[in-house]
Amino acid sequence: MSLFGDLKSSLSGNQSVDPSLQTFLELEQKKQTIYNSAMVEIQIIMARIEKEQSAIGAKAYSLFREGKLSQEELAENFESLTKTIDTYEEKQNKLNEIMERYDGELQILRPASSEGAACPNCQKPYTAGISVFCSGCGCKL
Repeated sequence: MSLFGDLKSSLSGNQSVDPSLQTFLELEQKKQTIYNSAMVEIQIIMARIEKEQSAIGAKAYSLFREGKLSQEELAENFESLTKTIDTYEEKQNKLNEIMERYDGELQILRPASSEGAACPNCQKPYTAGISVFCSGCGCKL
């Protein structure tokens, strides 16, 4: 279970939990799940890009060594690579849009006590009352 899931389940037994904090935690957990899922897809696409680039390089080198390097020989590989890169960029842009939407919603729901809270070690902002460790340096908060 994620940190947010752990916090949510530990807070759910407490009757005095602010409903906006509960909503905030649920939204943060959903955002993290979507992000993780999208990153897996993006990493798979990146691996495919690297594989296709490697294949193009190997084919180009082989044709060069044989004295047969021509644009037509590589055109099919370039088209496939371009499609894969386009897919990657679409996924990355969609993920960025989703994360911006969640960040906007989370900013609205962020508990008032979190404003101005910063790690005493590295000064990275964190959510007071929710964060246990700093995401920047790992310091216990």
